[in-house]
Amino acid sequence: MATISDVAARAGVSTATVSRALNGKSTVDPTLAARVQAAAAELGYHPNGLARNLRRQETAVLALIISDVENPFFTAIARGVEDLAQRSGYSVVLCNSDENEDKERRYIEVALQERVAGVVLSPTGRSTNVEGLRRQGTPLVAVDRPLPAAAGDQVLVDTRHAAAEATRHLL
Repeated sequence: MATISDVAARAGVSTATVSRALNGKSTVDPTLAARVQAAAAELGYHPNGLARNLRRQETAVLALIISDVENPFFTAIARGVEDLAQRSGYSVVLCNSDENEDKERRYIEVALQERVAGVVLSPTGRSTNVEGLRRQGTPLVAVDRPLPAAAGDQVLVDTRHAAAEATRHLL
């Protein structure tokens, strides 16, 4: 597997220049950037995501923790989260808690350990599972079910109002 040093040697530049060129920094001359990109392509170079994550202290990954992967409501949420994440340069890891608080807690612990960039959560009911996210400063969005206001942003459906509107429509 090619390293950044291999690309630098092939392009005749420093590893710092390779890094700046591959990250699209405007301080690199476009001709030089093209030479670096060509060398990287020839060698089949792929940046080391682990090293990048260590520098940033987070990944370009979002954790989506839903309560029932077979529920079409959550399937639609997963699709929307993934589509938007992809457009923004993020990947999504899908976790199914099966309405189980222990599974939800374990998934949240993994998200914390892996330093995910954020968590989208359909909570099982216990707000204590999200305390670690709050302490670590990991962004959190609750969907479908409320969490205490201080826990993070929330996207909720007003089911009572929706049911009333549906009933009025039928009558």
